[in-house]
Amino acid sequence: MIALLRTFIGYREYPKHAMISRYFVDKRALLGEAGRPVRAGVLRDRDDIFYLCFEELRDVVRARRVDHLLVDRRRDAFRAHRALTPPGVFTSDGEVVTGDVLVTVHTDPSWTPAFLWPAALVTEVGGLMTHGAVIAREYGLPAVVGVRGATRLIGDGQRIRVNGTAGHVEILTGETAGR
Repeated sequence: MIALLRTFIGYREYPKHAMISRYFVDKRALLGEAGRPVRAGVLRDRDDIFYLCFEELRDVVRARRVDHLLVDRRRDAFRAHRALTPPGVFTSDGEVVTGDVLVTVHTDPSWTPAFLWPAALVTEVGGLMTHGAVIAREYGLPAVVGVRGATRLIGDGQRIRVNGTAGHVEILTGETAGR
């Protein structure tokens, strides 16, 4: 089973790669087609096409009409949303997760999305080139790896200080994170 897992683990990235590649092709095709309604005076700008759903695009192509107010509202909403800085992680209950330290036995590539929210990383297994250490460096997170018994010694909600430069984890005696 281990041999199979090692052989095929990389394939789990293929669906995401295929979707992203397809989005690029779709975007180029839409922009190419947007030139016609722009030349016909139906759309004001090629990028207007991105503020319409497919049903609305059908009206642009077939009926040669578009609701410019709708496009303007969606463009304005897009600009407003783009100016926001979202929190790294929401729980399924809508809680914003901030400031926690990820303490775990080990990590692997499937954990990469979990590196968006922690303030630091502590793992029981690892060295300088293990997944957790490499990804923590890429994300700019302090990390200490190879801490024996970390998940047993550090309780949920307990306050700790992680010094990734020196490779130290300090348990702040008796303090909890107020959870």
